[in-house]
Amino acid sequence: MERYRSIIPDWEEFLKALERPLPHTVRVNTLKISPDELKERLEGKGCQVEVAPWCPYFFTVRGTKSVGLFFEYWQGYYYVQEASSMVAPLALDPKPGELVLDMCAAPGGKTTHIAEMMRNTGTIIANDIDLKRIRALGGNLSRLGILNAFISQYNAVNLPEKVLFDRVLVDAPCSAEGSARKSPHLRGGASLVYIKRISNFQKHALLKAIDLTKVGGVIVYSTCTFAPEENEMVVQHALQNRDVRLEPIDLDIPHCPGLTEWEGERFHPDMELCFRIYPHHLDTGGAFVAKLRKLSDEKGRRNRIEEVDRPSDPGDDVIGYYEKRFGVDPAEFADKKFVRTADYVWMTTGDLRIMEFYKVSSFGLRIAGLMKGERLRPTDWGLVYLNGRVRRNRIELPVESLRSLLLSGAMELEGEHENGFVALSFRGEVIGSGLVTEGKLKCRMQISHRKGLYESLRMEGVIP
Repeated sequence: MERYRSIIPDWEEFLKALERPLPHTVRVNTLKISPDELKERLEGKGCQVEVAPWCPYFFTVRGTKSVGLFFEYWQGYYYVQEASSMVAPLALDPKPGELVLDMCAAPGGKTTHIAEMMRNTGTIIANDIDLKRIRALGGNLSRLGILNAFISQYNAVNLPEKVLFDRVLVDAPCSAEGSARKSPHLRGGASLVYIKRISNFQKHALLKAIDLTKVGGVIVYSTCTFAPEENEMVVQHALQNRDVRLEPIDLDIPHCPGLTEWEGERFHPDMELCFRIYPHHLDTGGAFVAKLRKLSDEKGRRNRIEEVDRPSDPGDDVIGYYEKRFGVDPAEFADKKFVRTADYVWMTTGDLRIMEFYKVSSFGLRIAGLMKGERLRPTDWGLVYLNGRVRRNRIELPVESLRSLLLSGAMELEGEHENGFVALSFRGEVIGSGLVTEGKLKCRMQISHRKGLYESLRMEGVIP
């Protein structure tokens, strides 16, 4: 890190911050719960909750060993996230109903934040090249109940150019020096050879992002590293090769301005509008954020999404199934669209026309599974999303019954219960799906969900 001594104010504080463990911080998923209610719940578990002065739905949580093992985590009420990674979506400032691209989206912290800011409307293409990370992205989108995101798997520099977006986020792969607090091997800084190599990809990715943005649209470029080669020099390359301008980031967050010079190379004076966030600013990791506005397109690219039509697949059977089996009011599905694949029916609020131009592997939320004979079954995350709207075939489980069901996968039921799929409920909240067969209840929750929920309740002391 010594190469950054001259550009980081309060150098000694910076070094001290690198040695401290990160605090537990979370972003409230306001699509499912209010900040006040989540704060009250966490405080009821003995935690001390501090609300960030710059964001009412970002908390620092003290008094626990892990915020990823609370019941509320599995219900999708929050996302475990560092303060530094909040800045890029806030700078992007997406609006409900817009068309947004997250070029390097996995594991989904920024994508789900964008969806939250868009109130689960409009359309997000959440793209990533890494299949393992895409699986994590899909899991987080499901857990948080995101309906407007479609997942694609392209190399960022090879994304199709037939659709133009209102806003594009390039949270670029980088040398990750800003994550040194949780990756001690980076406390001495990253390899300069790697820094220079990855910066070449970053330059191409940012140019591609600009090309994919409508004239007048916004591009946000961000990294979690300190190297000017990956930050200001990448933005400078974009300013020299595309008709864009840097814009102020209207956020009252502690930061340093971007650099206007590095090792004898001068940058555009507006580079000062960029944010450099160091660990001692917000007790977080490091980050760089730049906001660009596209002024013109010399190639005259047109948005071909306006030229096609893609109707929703029929959803009457899904709506009817949830009404008949679970008592869900059909009005709950009034503004939703449906997509059928071999194994699932997906529910989304996104613009299905995007599928004519992007190969996508997920289409909002899996609302129902398809069995033999086109019979339907509920999905865990579909039931969790519907939660209080489920009024029939809902079995409330006391603690001992829930423990038995999560551990063994089955239990005997008392009283009369209709055979078929049911919604499992604990303390008044739907947690997943079950199946009743001749007086026996089987847990049909995904194994990872089942195990995670059990560990959460055990850690909290709810289950002995």
